[in-house]
Amino acid sequence: MAITASGIPIYQVDPQLTDVSQSSNLRVDNTSGPGRGWIYLPYRNGGGYQVASAPAVGYTSPSSWQANLVTRISPRSSHGSTSTRTERLRRLGHERHRVSLGLVDR
Repeated sequence: MAITASGIPIYQVDPQLTDVSQSSNLRVDNTSGPGRGWIYLPYRNGGGYQVASAPAVGYTSPSSWQANLVTRISPRSSHGSTSTRTERLRRLGHERHRVSLGLVDR
């Protein structure tokens, strides 16, 4: 669901992502960089941590969304605090998305 600037909800006809078991806060790139206008949604499912992305102008269409696996590391692992690990996962997902768009070299 989206909300207009005046606070009116916009209900979605179809779910954009169907395999989400737990999600985090989405981010919209409003910088002047090459990712401007893209939405990033970190989430987890049975396969691990994912970051889904879509252009803001097409976010309502399920076909606009592309999910990228970030890691299969369990949240119970000893790879740092939850907030530190979440930030690393978000950055890694953003970087993988930029690579998939051909914006950076692998």
